[in-house]
Amino acid sequence: MELDDLKNAWQDYLTQEKETSQPISEHLNKKNMNVADTLSKLSSTTIYWWKFTRNVIILLFACLMLNVLLFFIFPERFQNLENALPVFGMVAFYGLVTLWAYYEQVKIFDIADAVNIKAALKNTKERFKRWYLLTTLIYVIVFPLIYYVVVKVVLQLFHIELSLLIEVGISGALSIISLLANHLYYKSTYFKWLHSLQQSLEELDTR
Repeated sequence: MELDDLKNAWQDYLTQEKETSQPISEHLNKKNMNVADTLSKLSSTTIYWWKFTRNVIILLFACLMLNVLLFFIFPERFQNLENALPVFGMVAFYGLVTLWAYYEQVKIFDIADAVNIKAALKNTKERFKRWYLLTTLIYVIVFPLIYYVVVKVVLQLFHIELSLLIEVGISGALSIISLLANHLYYKSTYFKWLHSLQQSLEELDTR
């Protein structure tokens, strides 16, 4: 189900409310529009990252299959494929974890078929918080692994030798930067929008 259905479900809810309630004030109508706009931002942003991640994963596995195929066709030119496979495997693992994370995020906002759309929207923020905490804990483990593999590849590519401690330190620093950047992004987008959504819904309850 496309997440644009979430916004459509809210519009259907408003239509039913207008048919069964007294005319609403301009202030409450503005709040209804704020909810619709927030749902649009949540939907479009989530759909974008889900599709982006899915396409990257497709390209990644296509690249992996191409390299394996070339190894069997021209084994003399790809003698070190076995050394590259762990790298491909780790990157593929990271991609699948990210794809799963965005899939679960999509499900959080997939509430267009809820019996009570308003009540479902109110629970969305708490569901999103639990999802965010879980994925952050997963990335705390996954980021250092993927960055360590990438650092090793880059160092080998430029024939640079560093101690294990330095390699681990670089991987850890990159992981911290990524986690911080991820937190700042979600704080300025999803958490901000969900807070605005909750405020608008609470004000609508006071009408």
